[in-house]
Amino acid sequence: MPSHRSDILKLLPFWTYVLLFKFGAGLHYSLISILGVQIMSPWAVGLAVGGAALLQLVLDVPAGWLLDRLGYVRLLRWSTVAFVLSTAVLFLGLTRLTFGLTLLLSTIGWLFFGPGTSAYVLARAPKESVGQWMGFSSAVASAGIVLATTVLGFVVGWSPRSLGLILTILIVGALVAIIATPSTKPPVQAEEPPRQDSPVRRRRLQGLLVAVRKLHLPGFLLLLQGLTACLFYGAIWFTVPLVMADGTRHGLLGIGLGVFDLAAVVLGTWLGKLADRYDQKWLTFGGLLIFAVAGTLLGFNLNLWFLVLGFVATAGDEMSRVSLWAWLVHLDESHERNGLLNGGIAMFEDLGWTIGPVAAGFLYVAIGPSWTICLAALPIFALWLVASVLMLQHAGHVPGTIRHEPPRRLRHKK
Repeated sequence: MPSHRSDILKLLPFWTYVLLFKFGAGLHYSLISILGVQIMSPWAVGLAVGGAALLQLVLDVPAGWLLDRLGYVRLLRWSTVAFVLSTAVLFLGLTRLTFGLTLLLSTIGWLFFGPGTSAYVLARAPKESVGQWMGFSSAVASAGIVLATTVLGFVVGWSPRSLGLILTILIVGALVAIIATPSTKPPVQAEEPPRQDSPVRRRRLQGLLVAVRKLHLPGFLLLLQGLTACLFYGAIWFTVPLVMADGTRHGLLGIGLGVFDLAAVVLGTWLGKLADRYDQKWLTFGGLLIFAVAGTLLGFNLNLWFLVLGFVATAGDEMSRVSLWAWLVHLDESHERNGLLNGGIAMFEDLGWTIGPVAAGFLYVAIGPSWTICLAALPIFALWLVASVLMLQHAGHVPGTIRHEPPRRLRHKK
């Protein structure tokens, strides 16, 4: 938490904005697949959701450029207006046109939210406590997602117009909060936030490949781990709301969607200490195996065990991710290429969020939700096998220490 209570109160409108935006936008994203299948086939909905994620990936660099030059708060205000319009179109009823508009306009809102809020926090935070401020911002955002997943079970059967009303109220509340937020004029060449959701994708792909080659195995595995993990979470967030709409396990599965971030928050610090003390290769091996096994079983336990297995799967994901970062630090103590690698990881994660819903849309129709989730975990198994073979060939090393907290991966739409 930021160092002084007065500092928090000064930015209370901003924290309110982050909370309400994540609440409303997270609920909107959770409902997208439910709304879509009412007018289109699941495979078409998956293509639409994946296409929106791909569009966001392509526009990330221009969005970062605009934020640096036009101002963080100004663009956050206008992008929130776009999100208000995306929810308001549901008042017109649910058609292919209104569904396309709500998806497109919400993508504009998401496009500026992640990099804009990160850059704003960096601009306002004291240099000696930037990490604490960023951590507090992530905690507020996660709280918004928890609220969204909790409410999801109660509104999943509502009409599109009723959903449009509650979503519009939440996003309008966020708009009022960001209007009340004091502006901070960013420098033209703004410092890049040291997080995966920052606008750091400005380097050339060639430079990324050079960095990965120089950082050897852990850098390569971090890219693939981000891709497979986010593919899995993208499939989960597409499939589980559809199961909720078809069944009676509304509240339980809705809460289950929030358990993925909860596990990362609860276990993150402890797993970091574990990675500092023991051999990162074995922790990576064990973490990927736990992630793959728990993720595979998740689809066949859409009940109370979903909460347990979801927590365990994320624990395995976080164990392997943090261990790979510790291993990376051991090989690259100067941290000269961490920024470039962060951008590459973010790119691969966004690619996973693109592929996941598309694949789930096709698989949901063909084999049902349980096998869809199961198959979404297979790339994690494949990565575990590849990593196992490569790590056996890799020379041993002494454990490293994570001197800088690795960028946190969000297990929800960003």
